[in-house]
Amino acid sequence: MQNIDNQELRYIWLDCDPGHDDAFMIMLATHTPGFKVLGISTVAGNQTVDKTTDNALRVLESIGLGGKIDVVKGAAVPLVRASMICPEIHGESGLDCITPLPHSKHSAITDKPAVQVMYERIKSCYHEQTKQKKVTIVATGCLTNVALLFSVYPQVKSMVDISILGGAIAMGNMTPAAEFNILIDPEAAHIVFESGVQLTMVPLDVSHKALVTDQVVEQIRCIDKESGFIETCVNLLQFFKSTYRDLFNMPDAPLHDPLAMAYLINPSIFTIQLMRVDIETQGHCVGRTVCDVFNFEKKKPKNIHVATDILVPAFWNLLVSALTSCNKSSCLNKSSSSSSTVDNIQTPPTNSPINSSNANTNQDVVLKPVELEPELTSQEIQELKSKLFRTPLVIGERWCPVNAIWYHKWAQEYYTRDDLGPIDNSILLQADGETLKVGLMESNHYILVPEIIYKKLKAVYGGGPDIYREVIGGACGSKTFDMKIPIKLQFVKSTELTKVIEGCALKSESIASLKDRYCKVFGLVPSEVKIWDFYNNSKNEELKPLESLSSSNLLENQFILLEEKNADGTWPAHSGGPNNNYINN
Repeated sequence: MQNIDNQELRYIWLDCDPGHDDAFMIMLATHTPGFKVLGISTVAGNQTVDKTTDNALRVLESIGLGGKIDVVKGAAVPLVRASMICPEIHGESGLDCITPLPHSKHSAITDKPAVQVMYERIKSCYHEQTKQKKVTIVATGCLTNVALLFSVYPQVKSMVDISILGGAIAMGNMTPAAEFNILIDPEAAHIVFESGVQLTMVPLDVSHKALVTDQVVEQIRCIDKESGFIETCVNLLQFFKSTYRDLFNMPDAPLHDPLAMAYLINPSIFTIQLMRVDIETQGHCVGRTVCDVFNFEKKKPKNIHVATDILVPAFWNLLVSALTSCNKSSCLNKSSSSSSTVDNIQTPPTNSPINSSNANTNQDVVLKPVELEPELTSQEIQELKSKLFRTPLVIGERWCPVNAIWYHKWAQEYYTRDDLGPIDNSILLQADGETLKVGLMESNHYILVPEIIYKKLKAVYGGGPDIYREVIGGACGSKTFDMKIPIKLQFVKSTELTKVIEGCALKSESIASLKDRYCKVFGLVPSEVKIWDFYNNSKNEELKPLESLSSSNLLENQFILLEEKNADGTWPAHSGGPNNNYINN
C-alpha cells in the first residue's frame, strides 16, 4: 500500500482553450481519483475566448459538474501579438460535433480578472495544507494566462509547478518549426519557461503517438453502447479525426491535451529527460521550443522536464477509466445509473496464489437502504478525512477497500448524498463476488480506509459489498504497510527486452520467491540471475532477496529486470550501479 498521506487530494488548476482534446483533458482531470480541480481558466486559441469559455462550461455540464467547478474567462489576445484561432481543426464553435454538448445553466466568473482568481485560489489552497504541497497548473493552451499570473503575482511561483502540452523537439504543426500553443504567444511561453518554476513539457513528438485509431474509438464506444454521453464522446473524436484527415492527410488524429494530465496521474508511463529548452521569439523559427537534447549548451542550466516517449495503451486505459466515471454522472444519459466496470483487468490462472487467498468478504449489498444516518456536514466530512490520515496502523486490524471513484467524489464535497448514491464496491470483485480483481491500482481503483470509517460511510450512504483486508506488516515509524491485495508487475529479461511478461504477486511475497517464480517462467537459472527495479529503460536498484515487495516499494505495473550472466560467467559490465542504460533513448 502507498503511504496513507498520498491519499490526500492533489490540487490542480486547469488553464485551457477547449477544443476537442481539451474537453477530454477536463474529463480526465475531473474524474480521476486523487485530484481536485480548483478551477478552470480559459484562453483564446482553438477558438475565441468567448467560445472556449462557453465550451468549458458545456463540458462540465455534460459530466455532471455544472456549477460545481468555477470557470473564469482569461486572456482574449496574446501579450503582444495578434490573436490566432484554429476553426479548421475544431470548427466554428471550437467543439463541433453532430451531437453537440448541452449548453450550461451556469456562467463564468466575470467580476474579477482571471489571474486574480487563479492567485486567490492557489494561495488559499497552498496555505491551508499542512505540508503546503504545490498546486499544479495543467496548461493545454497558449501560456498567456500563466505568464500574466507570474508577472502580476510573482510570489505565486513558489506555490506551483506546471504540466503543459505544447512545443516540439522536432517539427512543428503550424509552421515547420513551431507547435500551435507556443506559436500563439511565444513571449508568454518565454516568461513561463524562464520563471524557474518546475515545468514538464509534453511535446508533439509524444502526443502524435496517442492517435485516435478506429480501435481506440471502439474501445470508448464499448464503455456503454446505450449511453448518450459516450455517443457524444465518439462523435467528438470522429469530427476531430475528420479534420486531421482533411488538413494533414492523417487517418488518425492525435489527442494531445489529455497527456499533460496523464503525466500527473501516472508519470511512470512517460520517458522524461531534463534538458535546456529556449523559446524562439523572432525570425523564421518564431515559436520554436529549442530543445538541447544532447546538452550542447553546457553553460546554460537544464530547465525543463521533457517527455520523449509514452506507453500509449496505458494512456488510453487512463482515459477510458475516466470516461467510464463521467458516464455515470452525465446529464446526456436517460439514466445516470449506468453500471461501472474496471477495465483491462486480467484474471490470474485458477492455480494462482492470488485466487487462493482468503478474501474474507461479505456480500450484503444494500442497493436502497431503508434507513440511513443523517447526511454528513462539510465539517464532519473534513473531520472524517482527518481521522483517516491520523489513524495508526496496527498489525491484525482490518481496513476496507472502497471504490475510488465514489470515495474521491465524496472527498471533494461537490456532491450531495443523492448525487453520490450508495458505495458500489462490486466493481472491485471478480465474478465469484468474493475475490478481488487482479491489477487493481490503489488510488485509481480503490482507497483503503479503516474499518470504523468504512462502517460510518456505509451507515450514512449505504452500499457494499463489504470487503475486509488485514494489516499484515509495516515499517517502523512509517505509514507504509502491506495488505493482502495483489499487484501487477511487468517482467523482462536482459537478453530480450522487447518480450514483456505480465505477472501478479502479493506485496508480502519475498523478492527471492518472486525471482524464483519468474526465472521458471523465462526458463532461467535463479543463481545466474540478478533482479532489478527497471525504470525508463535503466536499472535503478538491485532488489534484495530477503525483502518483501512492499518493503522494496514496488508499485503497480512496475517493470522488473531479470539480468542474466554473460556466457563466460561474468556479469554485464554495466551492472555495477544504478541508472545503467540498456536502451539509448
